[in-house]
Amino acid sequence: MLLSEIEKPQDAVRIAEKILGALAAPHQIGNHELRITASIGISLYPDHGTDDRTLLNNADTAMYQAKNSGCNTYQLFKADMNDTRDQHIRIESQLHQALKEESLFLNFQPRVDITTGDWVSAEALVRCRNPTVGNIAPMAFLPVAESSGLIVPIGHWVLREVCHRLQAWRAEGVNIEPIAVNISAIELRDNTLPARIAEILAETGLEAHFLELEVTESSLLHNQNDTTASTLVALSHLGIRIVSTTSERAMPA
Repeated sequence: MLLSEIEKPQDAVRIAEKILGALAAPHQIGNHELRITASIGISLYPDHGTDDRTLLNNADTAMYQAKNSGCNTYQLFKADMNDTRDQHIRIESQLHQALKEESLFLNFQPRVDITTGDWVSAEALVRCRNPTVGNIAPMAFLPVAESSGLIVPIGHWVLREVCHRLQAWRAEGVNIEPIAVNISAIELRDNTLPARIAEILAETGLEAHFLELEVTESSLLHNQNDTTASTLVALSHLGIRIVSTTSERAMPA
């Protein structure tokens, strides 16, 4: 969108806020209520560039920053955002490589009953190892995974790996307990998620009650639509326990 009557940055900000407000209103499509969110990047002439290519590139960079800041927001371009975007592109490439070369791995964080000291379950935490730079910090790669959409194949890998791991432990005679896996907001909007999990359970022979899915309250609040609701119902019908948490981000962290 090109705005010609802009005297100060706040004029562009005001228009961005109006656009976000209009998109946030629910839209009725047949029997379905849909909610749309957007990420807006803003670059200004001549502050952020004097030619169309530079202005568009900087607006695109600001948009990526808005995506990483959360749903339904905007960002004005800043010079240091280019460094952030370069890092985003680099990490995204490393994640593609990790999925291709199977260099993701899991850590398991035990959950202990504080009254008895007994281990009652665990949470699966995905980690990424790059052959060149070593382990990539979760707080660096998880936001990139979510904004790029790679969180979906990564989440699928986590679910499959957890189920295989549980069955392997059981085959070794270990008394297994439920394992919790975080599900992102993007995955909740995927109506094929229940079928994919059912396929993994059938493939591994694992009973559904050994798999626990964690969903943050913010994900539920920002995904109040028919797809998310039907996905949660279908997962529950599989026998999977759904747990709502209050953490900021729902990802296989």
